[in-house]
Amino acid sequence: MNGPPGLALLLERGSARLVAAAFELAGARVANCEVAVLGAARCVADCRGRVGEVARLRAFVPAAVLTEWLARRLVGAGGEGWRIGQVRWDRSEGAGAVTLAGDGGLWLRCELAVRAEGGLLRVRPRRCWLLGPPELTAARVWLAAARRLTGCGVRVEAGALVIDAARAVLGGRFAAAGWRAPGLARVAVRASAEGLEVVGGEDCPEGQVELGWPSGQVGAGPVDVLAEVRAGLAGSTEQRVRASEQLRRMGRETPALAGPLARARAAALRFVDPTGCVAAVRAWLAAQPCAEAYWWLAVQGRGSREELAAGLAGLADQAADDAVRVQRVLALAQALERVAGRAAEARTLLEPRVLGGETPPEVWRTVARLRAADPQARAAEVEAAMTAALGEDGWRRREEASDLRGAVAEAVMRSGRSETNMATLLRRILLGRGKPAAAAREAEVIGMRRSTQIVAEYYAQDGRWRELVALLEREVGRMEEAPRAEAERRIARIRQHYLPGAG
Repeated sequence: MNGPPGLALLLERGSARLVAAAFELAGARVANCEVAVLGAARCVADCRGRVGEVARLRAFVPAAVLTEWLARRLVGAGGEGWRIGQVRWDRSEGAGAVTLAGDGGLWLRCELAVRAEGGLLRVRPRRCWLLGPPELTAARVWLAAARRLTGCGVRVEAGALVIDAARAVLGGRFAAAGWRAPGLARVAVRASAEGLEVVGGEDCPEGQVELGWPSGQVGAGPVDVLAEVRAGLAGSTEQRVRASEQLRRMGRETPALAGPLARARAAALRFVDPTGCVAAVRAWLAAQPCAEAYWWLAVQGRGSREELAAGLAGLADQAADDAVRVQRVLALAQALERVAGRAAEARTLLEPRVLGGETPPEVWRTVARLRAADPQARAAEVEAAMTAALGEDGWRRREEASDLRGAVAEAVMRSGRSETNMATLLRRILLGRGKPAAAAREAEVIGMRRSTQIVAEYYAQDGRWRELVALLEREVGRMEEAPRAEAERRIARIRQHYLPGAG
């Protein structure tokens, strides 16, 4: 019969012990493990089912292993409408702290207090910082997360996470061999930035101060530090401004919380104080650089060339294999061209980061528009991007090709090219090198700029009558009296013959 893996059975004068000098258990390091077997044992068979208490136990759980264990059970788990996306363990003012970040801005940080009761460890949150919907409480979110951690030797009881230290550390090995897990009379925990040390049995120090704060400071429930602030963030404009100021002060006093608190400030000021929102995003970036913060900076600062360029540059430097980030980079590049009129800079930031290998068609469509809006881009570069966006058989997909041509034509019209260059490029990408179709005669208006005339011919040739009418109506105000009258007659004719029933 086999004993628990990694432990040796010693028989001495009728007594028996299970000992292990050192072994690793799921990343945790166990040393000086000694388990006493009850009664007088004469052979190995006598020991099975007679396991007593752990006489000595010393185990160390590195912080990385602890975080990984938490993440396996929490990341992606649904609870209270929250999908947890990140778990972090750290030390704060002598107490162990767990931080959980989720979707939609929901964020929880718990300072833990641990009380030893015999061989059990009772883990409770002492202080909590919760950001999210005001109807949630720190206690509810803590319980939702704690229930996901239950398993071998771990259960939830009266709002606390109760850990049977011997079963949690050794239970799996004993169960694998068909042995009953041992008990433990005393246990203590020491915490450091490197991880947790569990000491049990005869090695357990008397009067050990456990992880976190002294037990006398731990009440029946956690102190929700941000409860009042969270209510203010959902209140009136004045309350949101006042709450955001409290968050700013807290972030300055506690640097470990500065990033999430700055994010909450930005969300509170988004529609109340745009300038304050941008300042909060900059504080967020200083404390916790991430793609989301760069996205916020670019979106909130889109009226400013500097803010928009800084957000785009920071976001583009994030990992390009994330499809969501790539889409955001594309959108922001287009915004940089449209809002700030800096298509050349947008191309410089965008193209090196998204082109290469299997570039998706939607990326090429954005590149084509940016190249069209850049007066320094050559016609061949614009055509190459359009060809790559449509693929080998793209020209057969009439609607898709038509939409792309129209978007590129609009970018060309905004590019600031000379009238001659603009007309030449528009003819190449819209009409090719052949003669205009007969339908294009419907768009002929004397006195209209040549570049605009080419776009009008394309709309008529492609049967896009609504777009043609909109284009002619925009041009009417720029025309002299005689061409204006002709354009108005042309608009009326198109509405009568091609847009029946249109207002």
